[in-house]
Amino acid sequence: MTKADAVIIAAIDSGVPSLVEARALVDQFHDMVRETDEAKLYVWIANAKTSLVSSLATGVHKDRAAVRGLPIT
Repeated sequence: MTKADAVIIAAIDSGVPSLVEARALVDQFHDMVRETDEAKLYVWIANAKTSLVSSLATGVHKDRAAVRGLPIT
């Protein structure tokens, strides 16, 4: 990443905090998938449902039964 890119990203981050939150949630999701850490799944879904990645959280919530064999509630 160039210095100019870093400056632009920092400006966006400071002006759009919800984008920073969404990026962190996506990173957390990737970590859960890599580590197969389902204990964190419900907390992640709750946090993500009120963010820019709410549609992803809703889809994960609906599909969790198929993936884990649990009933949808």
